[in-house]
Amino acid sequence: NNQWPDVASAGRGYLHFWSHDKDDDTLQRVAALPASPVPGQTSPTSLVQVPTTSNGATNNRLILAARYNVKEPPPSGSGMLRLAAQTEDQRQRQARAQAQDQMIRGTLNRVAKSIQVWYTTNGNGNSANTNPASFLQTKVLEPHDNNNASTLMSLVALGRGSESSWLISGDVAGGLRIWNVSEDSNQNQELVFREQAYFQLQPLSGGCSISCLHT
Repeated sequence: NNQWPDVASAGRGYLHFWSHDKDDDTLQRVAALPASPVPGQTSPTSLVQVPTTSNGATNNRLILAARYNVKEPPPSGSGMLRLAAQTEDQRQRQARAQAQDQMIRGTLNRVAKSIQVWYTTNGNGNSANTNPASFLQTKVLEPHDNNNASTLMSLVALGRGSESSWLISGDVAGGLRIWNVSEDSNQNQELVFREQAYFQLQPLSGGCSISCLHT
């Protein structure tokens, strides 16, 4: 679609958008969008473009999705958390450090199990010069059973003609989680993401991880 940059990539905490320069036959980066919930410890990966419905009103919408690589923080017993507090001030600082450590670990745990989606509202971006990073909306897809869910390892997007699209993720425990992507029936045609199913693969021996998915 000539309304959007030719290529999107993800890594090192950013989404990057590239356009083809016909004069020297190279790709030029035209925009970069910060995409790290915890800077320095999370980075988007497995970037996919979600197929849009094929009816005439919505086939120009841009929808991207990614999972996250998560860098584990140091063990809880490292640094100042390992030292025995000697004074009230040290105890308070240690308590604050422990609370922050728990908060970061909780956030990283949720991010590792979730899918991040970036999308345009219908009708945006009708100019070839539009910078998608300036108006992309974002949404986080978290599994309904987050406490029991596993870290994602792979992601793929599928389309079904004019009906709807699908996001399928594979996790470290051998599970496949399926999300339906469609538009509601109101005038704004907002995107709706519904968790449809979860399938657990059970190999004959040992566990398995789903490290790669292809269409």
